[in-house]
Amino acid sequence: MMRVLAAGVLVAAVPAVYGLFSTTPGVPFGGLVRQPVTGRQKWILSLALSQVNGRPVVVSGGYDGTIAVADLATGAPVGAAPQGHQGPIWSVATGLVRDTPVVVSGGLDGTVRLWDLATGAPIHEPFTGHRGSVESVGVGLLDGRPVAVSGGQDHTVRRWDLTSGAPIGGPIEGHPTWVLAVAAGESAGRPVVASGGYDGRILISDLATGAKVAERAQGHGGPVESMTVGRLGERQVAISGGGDGDHSVRVWDLTTGAPIGRPFTGHRSWALGLAAGELEDGRAVVVSGGYRDETVRVWDLATGAPIGGPFLGHRGLIEAVTIGVLNDRRVAVSAGDDGRVRVWSLGPPYPPGS
Repeated sequence: MMRVLAAGVLVAAVPAVYGLFSTTPGVPFGGLVRQPVTGRQKWILSLALSQVNGRPVVVSGGYDGTIAVADLATGAPVGAAPQGHQGPIWSVATGLVRDTPVVVSGGLDGTVRLWDLATGAPIHEPFTGHRGSVESVGVGLLDGRPVAVSGGQDHTVRRWDLTSGAPIGGPIEGHPTWVLAVAAGESAGRPVVASGGYDGRILISDLATGAKVAERAQGHGGPVESMTVGRLGERQVAISGGGDGDHSVRVWDLTTGAPIGRPFTGHRSWALGLAAGELEDGRAVVVSGGYRDETVRVWDLATGAPIGGPFLGHRGLIEAVTIGVLNDRRVAVSAGDDGRVRVWSLGPPYPPGS
C-alpha cells in the first residue's frame, strides 16, 4: 500500500508568547526545537502547516481516519478535530478560501473533503468522483481562485473548485497506473499540476484544461511516492521522491518534463515525505523523509548536495515532512507511525562545508 504526501510550503510567524520553544541560535541545524509530544493520533500519515487565529499550527492526517490540529510551538491540541473520513487519511494540504484557513484531505474512502480549520466543520459535501482510494491532494490557484488537485487509484488526477465545491472539467487521464502523488505549481505563467504514478511516470498537465504539458515515462525506477513544487532561481520546478527500487529525490522542469541535475541519493528506503523551501541565507532546499530508514535529510536544491548529516531521532516509519517558520526561524516538521510530531531547526549556524 502506497502512502504519499503532497507537500505544500506554508510559513507561519509565531507570537512571542510561544518563545519557550523558539529556534534560538543555541539550537543547531538539525537539532530538535522541542521535545516530541504524543498527540491525538497513534499513527500519522500526512502533514501540513497553517495558522489558526494567528497561531501557527500543524495539521496531521491519521491512520485512524481523523485530522488533528496542534500548536506548532508546543504540540498542544487546537480546536475540534475534523471527522468524517472512513479509513486512513493518506494526504492533507492547507490553504485559504475567502480568507478562511482550510484543510483539504483525501483518503482510503475515495473522497476529497474540505474543512474549516478553526472550527473543524466540513465545508461543502465530500468531493466524489474517484473510484478507489485518494492517494494524494494538493492546493493551488487558478485565475485567483483556490483549487484542490487529487490523485487516486483510478489512475486519474481531478481538480476541484474550493469556493463552490464543484469539479473543474473532467478527470486527467494520462496515467496508466495509480496516481500516488500530486502538487500544483506554475510554469511560464501557466498553472500546472505535476503528478507521479506507481509505474514511475511523471506527468505535467495544464491545471485549467487538463491537457498534457510534458511527460516522463520512466521518471523513477519505481513508484513515485511523493511530489512537491519548489523555486529554483526565477522558476518553479517539480520535485519527486521514489519508492521501491528507487529511493532518490529528483527535480524536473515544469515546462518540458526534463530532469534537472542528478538524482539526490542517500535514503535507504522510500522518499515518502517531501517538502521544499528556503533557508535563512536564501538557499533553496528540499527536505525528505525516509520511510523505513528513520532519517530526515536536507538537500541543496540547486546542487543536490546534502546539507549536514541526516536528522536522527525517529524510531519507526517516517510518513510525512513539511517546512515552515517558527519565531522567524526556519524549521522542518516530520511525523510517522509513533504518533509524534518532531520539529527540527533549519536555522544557522549551518553545518561546516555546507
